[in-house]
Amino acid sequence: MNKKLMKLTAVIATAALVFSLAACGEKPADNGTTTNTPAASATQAPADTKAPDATKAPDPTKAPDATATPVPTEAPKEIVTLRWGTHWVQGLDPWFKDEVTGEYVMAEDQREARIAAEQACLEQLGVKFEYVQYADNTTVSLLQSVMAGNPVCDIAVLWGGSENTILAQNIVKNLDNFTYLFEENESMSWMLDAPLYGHHYLLSDVVRFMPRWPLCYNISMIEAVDSLKDANGNTIYPNTLFDEGKWTWSTFKDYLEKIDAFYKSNDKIDAYYTDTRFATLSAAYSAGAAIYGADGLGVESQGMKDAWAFIKSLLDAGLITVELYDDGYTPGWCWPAYHLQDGQTVFADAPDWLINGAASGCADRGESIGIVPWPRSDKLAADDDAYSQAMTVGDSICILKGIDDKTTELAIKALMLFTEVYNCELGGVDTFEEYLEAASAQQAAAYGFDIFHEKIGDSILNSFQYLTEKVQGGNDYSDLLGFRVIWDDVIGKSYFGIDGYASYDVSIAQDINKFSDKISEMEKILSGDKPNDNVKPTVSHVDPVAVPVGTKEGDAIWAQYVSATDNIDGELPMSSCVFEWNDGFSPDIFNTVGYYHRAFKARFNDNAGNSDYNTLSIYVYNPDNKTAPVVNVGDTIPEIELNADVNAIKWAGEGGLIASATDADGLDVSANVVPDLSTLDTSTAGTYTVKLTVTDYAGNSTEATVTVNVVAPAAN
Repeated sequence: MNKKLMKLTAVIATAALVFSLAACGEKPADNGTTTNTPAASATQAPADTKAPDATKAPDPTKAPDATATPVPTEAPKEIVTLRWGTHWVQGLDPWFKDEVTGEYVMAEDQREARIAAEQACLEQLGVKFEYVQYADNTTVSLLQSVMAGNPVCDIAVLWGGSENTILAQNIVKNLDNFTYLFEENESMSWMLDAPLYGHHYLLSDVVRFMPRWPLCYNISMIEAVDSLKDANGNTIYPNTLFDEGKWTWSTFKDYLEKIDAFYKSNDKIDAYYTDTRFATLSAAYSAGAAIYGADGLGVESQGMKDAWAFIKSLLDAGLITVELYDDGYTPGWCWPAYHLQDGQTVFADAPDWLINGAASGCADRGESIGIVPWPRSDKLAADDDAYSQAMTVGDSICILKGIDDKTTELAIKALMLFTEVYNCELGGVDTFEEYLEAASAQQAAAYGFDIFHEKIGDSILNSFQYLTEKVQGGNDYSDLLGFRVIWDDVIGKSYFGIDGYASYDVSIAQDINKFSDKISEMEKILSGDKPNDNVKPTVSHVDPVAVPVGTKEGDAIWAQYVSATDNIDGELPMSSCVFEWNDGFSPDIFNTVGYYHRAFKARFNDNAGNSDYNTLSIYVYNPDNKTAPVVNVGDTIPEIELNADVNAIKWAGEGGLIASATDADGLDVSANVVPDLSTLDTSTAGTYTVKLTVTDYAGNSTEATVTVNVVAPAAN
């Protein structure tokens, strides 16, 4: 592939992925919006307004046929409105308009596909949708509605990472009795997530095309390695080995050894730069294991132990490069993609949202990148169903408790039909299978993989399509259930011998209770009938906190400085606040004037036992002080930019107009400066005099005058 074409592909890819990559970042804040979707667009007639079929009504101009059997007209479908709830309504509702421009915010191709899917649900199932945005955080809105006996929606979108909290609230409906719906529609069976804690709770509706951290490589660097060529001088590519069923752990290790030997003299190029957490997870799935997958907890499985041992062998042989943070066992997150982009590594487990940038960086140098499935364990055959690729589950969907079975069944059918029609319409094809085949080629090119390579372009596309087939619906539930963080800690410390951790089998055995206790707790919660309030109260505080000498923990004055509200209990009383003193501090500080930095935590507990806190720094002052504070004004006349926001001017403290302000006991009161802005006009250049009033905590004040220059900004 020539450099010009590779560069063009990378540029096109950047634009093509803007929408899909934005979905990986941080979610917009909730705004409490509810939108009602029209039953059909202006150009689409509802199902019950179609012209009657000529075969179903007699011709009034002809005599009736005495022998004919009358054909009854089809009864109109009952229209049912299903509420589809989300934390980001503009990403779901095709009718959502920008409040300022009045334009639809969704990309037009996606909007048209969603409208077509809406219409299919209306015509085939008699379902129309009302899109509801949660009024608060997802975990709060859903819990409140279920506890009130009035679920906020019939179909609930859960942002990725909220699932563990929401499952622990025991507000998600068990879908075991509805799995037959996915058996009847096998092409959409990927939408039903595997059992969690023994039961089906979650659904997926987002089509995924590859693992979140796939194994990528620099094609050009591999082509330079002589020892990776056959007798005819042709490069033996990873994808060729995969196509031939030879892509195993031992083959991969041999491959890395040859790359390492070739680039040994260049200390800037690594054979395989990775994050050991993601490399180990990928190796585990390639051995048929999981942290928590379709078969439940798998951290003690032989496949997991084999995966750890294989990665450890690569580390010990110097074939893996991993850079760690100061703790000595946590790898730098996302760094593999940057090394791939800069040409500093041949192989890398790169996060999917950074691959396009890596491809573009390589294209700038006339290089290209490929993707290959993570090699399988030598214990498995190439066609063994246990051989898999790790795919983290993203946003999920659930049905809340309180939704009746009839509505649940209809909601699942509508969701399946909607997802199928949406993707087919988006791809311009007739079946979901055709969509996957067509879209995978488009996605592979959009990411920047060299599917146009003259020798292995088709093979790279074949690998990408294989990965697409393997990751539909996701298979790794460890993140959303909270197991991943425990496992990351175990493998990191065991690889690098931190805190006395040894080999994986020893380390996991000593920490297995951390997993089993979590499972037992969740199973106990899910076996009950009542919702479980597990949302912490929100604790607010005023800074700085200043209290007179002699104040006690239970005094009413604290209500001026700290407060808490709970999603269920509302405003919490001060009696629910507990002071937790940090090291070196005690209640004795209230007997001595002074400043105490981060002295204690003000912790509030709600009625369900959830708690949260804020850490407070305290000024203890003398209320009997009658001496005005001492104010020192800086020597230089400061400049304020023309049209500057007067509320943003720093009057005191470091970089401020007042060098210092202290009370009679030496306490810093510079935060208590109030300017008289009536004499300052930042819209007009000139010199101005401003009066400042500084008040200490006992109520004594001192006035100071400062001079400022309002000047036009310097020209560039």
